[in-house]
Amino acid sequence: MNTPESQKYGVVVITGASGGLGAAIAKKIAPDSKALILIARSKDKLQKIQSELRQANPRTKIQPILCDLTIAEHRKRLIADLATLRIDTLILNAGSGVFKKFFEAKYSDHLKTIELNIIANIDLTYHLVPTMNSTGRVQIITSHSNEMRIPNFSTYAPAKTFATLWAQTLALEQKDTPMKFSIICAGAMATEFGPSAGIPKMVSKIATPDEIAVKCVRLLDRDGAHYLTLYDKIIWALNRFLPRFFIDFLIARIQARYIK
Repeated sequence: MNTPESQKYGVVVITGASGGLGAAIAKKIAPDSKALILIARSKDKLQKIQSELRQANPRTKIQPILCDLTIAEHRKRLIADLATLRIDTLILNAGSGVFKKFFEAKYSDHLKTIELNIIANIDLTYHLVPTMNSTGRVQIITSHSNEMRIPNFSTYAPAKTFATLWAQTLALEQKDTPMKFSIICAGAMATEFGPSAGIPKMVSKIATPDEIAVKCVRLLDRDGAHYLTLYDKIIWALNRFLPRFFIDFLIARIQARYIK
């Protein structure tokens, strides 16, 4: 039962909440939340997850907000609405990419990748965090692909590199405050990200969104960057200690084997 004592996470905002990891986090955190505000751009998917959450958590207020975070005017309206609340937990999960060689992808897709993975996170963080509960939590979902040169992800991987380093720097700046800043460097999951990015087929699924969501919620009270699976931790270690040319070779082999 959702009681005042169990509402640990208070008023929670999740971006990219209509599917994949965002929806999985919403399901995991809802029983311990006072209110859950779900941000996404798919009306049908938002309504579906809203219905599921309300049925499972009748005492938690579930509020969906339709918003395309790649559009500045949409973000401006969203920020105005959210700034009137006393947010306790902010989870920035929305992200996208295009899996094509740089000149084969649409220029607009490159811009959307940068807008969603970098600009939107900065925009929401800058304007919402000062309005949050001072003992709140901010979690930014990035990728274990940061700091790697990945063919066909020539915009996505660098965007995630920036997002990760920016979020880590933010966490360092805020380390002496009561607010918690956690960064999740997530790896491959069985979500719609692959098909939407144009990856033909992921032969091997490393983890499910539900498995990762459990860890994300558990880490909300721990500052810093977190690599969740053994696979993610191996990737992190290899990227730190092996020469760049060898990492490039490994990435080429992985793409050849696991992406058909």
